[in-house]
Amino acid sequence: MSVLRPSLPLAGDDLDAVKAVVAGMIEHDGVDPAAVVIDLSSTALIDGRGLEWLLDLDDVAAIAGGCVSLAAANELCVDILRISGVGPRLGGVRNLQQAMAVHNR
Repeated sequence: MSVLRPSLPLAGDDLDAVKAVVAGMIEHDGVDPAAVVIDLSSTALIDGRGLEWLLDLDDVAAIAGGCVSLAAANELCVDILRISGVGPRLGGVRNLQQAMAVHNR
């Protein structure tokens, strides 16, 4: 399991930088896409493209036999995830320990 903590918003041009880093980690650094926790504690905002990226990342995880878990989002991001339906589709937003436990079953 890998915990990824983007320090930039999952929005606009910042999202492209986050996507490149995460793709590199999966392709070159041995990060297992089936067991990824996205720690949103340092993420200020998620826009529509960021929501789509989270769903795409979850699709990659599902193909590998796993899922993406979300953790530690701020209040604004929790609302965005809930209202968009992306949060519930990804199992909701948990604290970091709970999100990690999903992959340790």
